[in-house]
Amino acid sequence: QHYYRKNYNDWSQDFILKDESNIKMIVLDDFPIYKNDEETFQKIFNYSSDENVPIIYIEGPSFNLIAAELINDTYPNFTSMIADRKKLINIDSQSLWKERLEIELDNFPPQNRNFKWILDKRSLLSYQDGSVMLGNADMLYLLSIPNLVKNHFQLLSINGSILTDLLHKIFMYGLYGSDSMLAITTDRNVYNKGESIDISLHIPDGIDLNDFIVYSIVDNDTLELQCTSEIWKRTSVDCSFLLENAGEYIFYGKALRFDDKEIYTENRSVFVRDMNVEMKELIQEQQSLIELSYKTKGMYQPIDSLDVMLESIDITPIPSVVKHQISGIKIQNYWWIIILLLSFEWFLRKKVRIL
Repeated sequence: QHYYRKNYNDWSQDFILKDESNIKMIVLDDFPIYKNDEETFQKIFNYSSDENVPIIYIEGPSFNLIAAELINDTYPNFTSMIADRKKLINIDSQSLWKERLEIELDNFPPQNRNFKWILDKRSLLSYQDGSVMLGNADMLYLLSIPNLVKNHFQLLSINGSILTDLLHKIFMYGLYGSDSMLAITTDRNVYNKGESIDISLHIPDGIDLNDFIVYSIVDNDTLELQCTSEIWKRTSVDCSFLLENAGEYIFYGKALRFDDKEIYTENRSVFVRDMNVEMKELIQEQQSLIELSYKTKGMYQPIDSLDVMLESIDITPIPSVVKHQISGIKIQNYWWIIILLLSFEWFLRKKVRIL
């Protein structure tokens, strides 16, 4: 649904919010700005609170004291103050999102503003004077860039995707919220002891999370999972784990959000049967065995004929007698060698007078 103001009190259509509207996110562009916007703004706030629908507020050039008062009264975490319009302020290099998002914000032009916002906690993006460029409290994301269109055209000549990427990140974080940023799945629900389970942590594309951990709960003991293998992808982290014991396993994942807030998945329960995977499906790979026997010039026997084949094998020892005959005539050459050696020995003994 898109509502826009034609003039002071004339809208494109009647503003109606219903519980069954199935609205996932509300974007307020330079609204509210008039006193008579208070009733509509309060309806939006109530709907957001009741239905947990995030609000993205984009401060525009028409922002004034009335708008500041309405937002401050509704969201007391934010406080609006008068700013020095003549002073140009750059983004703080130590801003939380600037350190962690893959968006090049160094070329973002400095801003001059009539008002500035102060948040009672660390902003996602802040200016060098400590004021809010992008802040989050409850279900509200407040973006304070009054000259958004002007900045967009300035950045087109440098890197046109900076502002687009930034708005995309804001919408993604607002749309998914903490409860939907991280999900866990397994490849099956039932396993056998000794099998490997494949666990995946899923992240929506465009969401930046860090320090992923998978935990298992077995017999009321919670342990950090030591994955046998890990595969990191753009929108998922895959973990393999060997199931060594039978019983029920409960798995859940954890990650850190941009503001160091811990994000958890829902629990995922699986059951491991007390059946060793090596004893499962003890069947004969018949075709493979037939091919192997053919290639090795053997003969294939089906498994049900194994006993018959073993019984047919006669293992009774058979005595055998082998007779060898040695002929003295065939070894006469050896006798001549022995006679020569004995003669040589006699000659030596005679010479040295041993005989």
